[in-house]
Amino acid sequence: MYHFAPKDYLCPVCLGIQGLESDKTMMKQNDRVYKDSLVSVFVNSKFVPDGPGHLIVVPNTHYENLFDTPKEILERIILVAREFGKILKELRQCGGLQLVQNNGPVSGQHAFHFHMHLFPKFEKPQTDKTEVWVATTEERDSYSQPIKDYLHTHPIKLE
Repeated sequence: MYHFAPKDYLCPVCLGIQGLESDKTMMKQNDRVYKDSLVSVFVNSKFVPDGPGHLIVVPNTHYENLFDTPKEILERIILVAREFGKILKELRQCGGLQLVQNNGPVSGQHAFHFHMHLFPKFEKPQTDKTEVWVATTEERDSYSQPIKDYLHTHPIKLE
């Protein structure tokens, strides 16, 4: 319906979902904390000062934006977001959770694959940095590993 990606667009999110690590995507397989038949959850490669280690929920099939994504996928994304919001609140002791989903470049969409951000929100900034930065593998692992460990003893239930 509404498309913004260039005709020859190579989707970095699709590459990450497929497990392909290259210079075309910043996503690493260690960043993935969850995958089911419809969606995956990753620690985002770009960190923000007030919520480093935030998550993104993405459909495993390529849909450019909200307008293209089927209802059943959107439903699964919001259910998974709810469960991972609970996990962030428990593990990170955050006071709140902000969901962000952009459609089109004017809104701030930078990867043309539907993705919903889950930002843990705190009273005080979590770092002295003031700008968004691409996190190192070690920085991302420090957020992804506790979630993976948690999921071993607390499986997701999407009812």
